[in-house]
Amino acid sequence: MFIGRAGRINSKLLQMAGITVKDTLYSSFDYKCIMASKAEIGLPEKSNVYLSEFNPVKTLNATIFVYTPATPLLTKSNISPTFYWQPPDWRQPSLSNLEQNQYGSIVPYFCTTRELLKTCDTIGITHIQIPPVMNPVTFNYWKSENRVYFLFGNVETNSMGDSRTSREISLYINKKELKISNENVVLINYYNLEKINSLNSNNNFIRFRIKIDPESFCLFYLQ
Repeated sequence: MFIGRAGRINSKLLQMAGITVKDTLYSSFDYKCIMASKAEIGLPEKSNVYLSEFNPVKTLNATIFVYTPATPLLTKSNISPTFYWQPPDWRQPSLSNLEQNQYGSIVPYFCTTRELLKTCDTIGITHIQIPPVMNPVTFNYWKSENRVYFLFGNVETNSMGDSRTSREISLYINKKELKISNENVVLINYYNLEKINSLNSNNNFIRFRIKIDPESFCLFYLQ
């Protein structure tokens, strides 16, 4: 994924994403945000985002998921799993509270997450099931000293306090990516050493079900 002002990104990289940049500079402003992809419960088809100054892009061989009348915000190449994302900016960075008018629409953020997770599933990368719009989850994994760790966080959306509800997600671990030959693997809670057994597996993925407590996080390692 290439992120940011397209005029500052090498043109050959943009071509990998199936787009080209226009030699025009648009100023910082509130722009209409429109979903070109399928509608999602909880997301408005049309909303508003605040963009820092940017160079608009044009698709050559790419699919548009979210756009403004001035430029696409999220695209994906039609020939490779390569994305371009023009992220919105804070609308009111001086505000201390997480209010809707501070960061604008959540549409581009959710759609970006959704399309990345879909692509991970398609090309065989460890990922989580796409969370519902109003139940977002952060997810990271890494390897350290021959252990693979998984970190999950319960975060808020555009409503203050909605992290006070628990989350449940499915984790899909790609066996080839993480070099897993034994399917009888378990997740171990880093803090209390409780075990979570896998639910099922196929030729590509082993699935686990994870529960995240309200206003909390989970850290596991694979054994």
